[in-house]
Amino acid sequence: MLGMEAGNNSDMSDYTDNRQRVFHGKMMVYIQANGGASDELSVRFTAPWLKTAMIKVKLL
Repeated sequence: MLGMEAGNNSDMSDYTDNRQRVFHGKMMVYIQANGGASDELSVRFTAPWLKTAMIKVKLL
């Protein structure tokens, strides 16, 4: 993971931290493949008050 951001210009927290707050329900996550053997990447999002969500991204 390279970083996360929510597009909130007033939020000056470190975008490379693995904990961020969403802004208007949205979040952007920057990831980079490291040339491993897998052709798929799984990303999991968690929050204490929400159900965990997971997405799988097919690498090109």
